[in-house]
Amino acid sequence: MIIQSRKYPDKTHDVTLETWNQMKLTGTDKKFKVLSSLEYAPNAPVPIPLEVENFMLDKMEVKKIYDEDDCALYSYEDLDSFTKSELIEKYPLLEMDMSMKKDDMINKILK
Repeated sequence: MIIQSRKYPDKTHDVTLETWNQMKLTGTDKKFKVLSSLEYAPNAPVPIPLEVENFMLDKMEVKKIYDEDDCALYSYEDLDSFTKSELIEKYPLLEMDMSMKKDDMINKILK
């Protein structure tokens, strides 16, 4: 078992189950918090689980900030036909404002 001192949280100890039971009998177990209840041999590698269930597979949803194909549809000349406010409205996540030059906006979109 791995236990952590409540008074000195940076100190951890690896104790056997027998030692922990003795500490419970004497009441010194209240000075420690159990970090791991598994019993390992000292300096032994921690066992790796044989099977891990991917519980996020069904719930995971990834949203693109912008579709790369959408930018590929427009050339420099096509984007130049839009006004500054239309570019800002069309690409709100690119952090553009009216103080920018139109050429800088278009270059930022095409990057």
